Amino acid sequence: MSTPTTTPKNILGRTIGILLLAAAVAGIVFYHSKPEETPPDTSVRPLKSLVVGEAIRRPVLRFPGTLDADTGVDLSFEVGGRIVEFPLVRGQQVEKGDVLAKLDDSDFKNQVKDAQAQLDLAESTFARTKKALEINAVSQEDYSQAKANRDAAKAHLAIAKKSLDDTVLRAKFSGTVSDTYVDNFQTVAAGTRILKLQDISVLNLDVQIPETYLTRANRVSTERPDSVVTTVEFDSLPGERFPVELKEYSTSADPVTQTFRATYTMPHPEDDSIVLLPGMTGTLTVEITEDAPMPEAPAAGLVQIPSDAVGTASDASFFVWLMTPAEGEDGIWTVTKRTITIGERTGDLVNVTSGLAAGDRIAAAGITILTEGRRVTLYSDPAPQGADPAAAAAEDAADKN
Repeated sequence: MSTPTTTPKNILGRTIGILLLAAAVAGIVFYHSKPEETPPDTSVRPLKSLVVGEAIRRPVLRFPGTLDADTGVDLSFEVGGRIVEFPLVRGQQVEKGDVLAKLDDSDFKNQVKDAQAQLDLAESTFARTKKALEINAVSQEDYSQAKANRDAAKAHLAIAKKSLDDTVLRAKFSGTVSDTYVDNFQTVAAGTRILKLQDISVLNLDVQIPETYLTRANRVSTERPDSVVTTVEFDSLPGERFPVELKEYSTSADPVTQTFRATYTMPHPEDDSIVLLPGMTGTLTVEITEDAPMPEAPAAGLVQIPSDAVGTASDASFFVWLMTPAEGEDGIWTVTKRTITIGERTGDLVNVTSGLAAGDRIAAAGITILTEGRRVTLYSDPAPQGADPAAAAAEDAADKN
């Protein structure tokens, strides 16, 4: 039997066949491993919107704040010594005049006795000198010296008695012991902080407010004090609002934030189940009622919209999502990005100088997740067939994030 002869032409044909087979296998693998493209979201979802030029919402301002006691002070002894009585604990209620702490008063009592003895001697000497002066037995200078010694002894006795009284630390007002800084039997110097006493029957809320808001609120509250409603809602008591009043505000701005510190005051709620303590955080809400003087109306050709409805493009320009009815589809709207120019801000409103006109409908939520040509329905309208009525909350949540 003869053996087939391998020629260069046969080798070349086999090589080309192997390469073609490998390419076909690779193509099949690539086809099956290619990730499927996510189809665009074409569902029709409800969207919150507003019509430009309709009644403008009154500005509602919100600022975070921190509670503090209206009256609070660190108490200390005016003399030094060793503490022998310190029965207080943090959070304890005390009344005005209650004993808060005592020092060892042994040395102070002895000082009072010594000062009393010095005064008795000075009084006796002064009495003898006075009688001697009446018969010209002593000079006027001797009499004056005796009187001065008597007066100095009185002063020394008063100082000694004051120091003895200062060994007892008493409450200057009724309040709560919010903190203690020393322990019993500890030796302290005069002026050392012993405890912090706070009166929380009246509370202060400190907030930082921008200049424009502070000026506006001050003018409105001055012109119509009943037209500004200020309340606070605490993080620990969601849903409950408490009225507060402006107490004072700083006249110099913070060098870093360029905001002004304003202090609002409120009485502690009488409800014993509500506990508000210094250091708690809350949100101050400033609302302007319907009868309050509104901000200056925008000039002719300008419109005002909420700043939440304005988006910022990658080139730093501003835009809104303009909504127009979809042709031939009842209840369906189409969104289109519209570039606008904005002017001054007033509260949470912004003046639009170009790009919008009264009567235009724009998206009021979901501006960060909308896409060009997206089909939507009005949030308040019944959802047509094919719409997703449960998606509005997701739209709002995504927009806030």
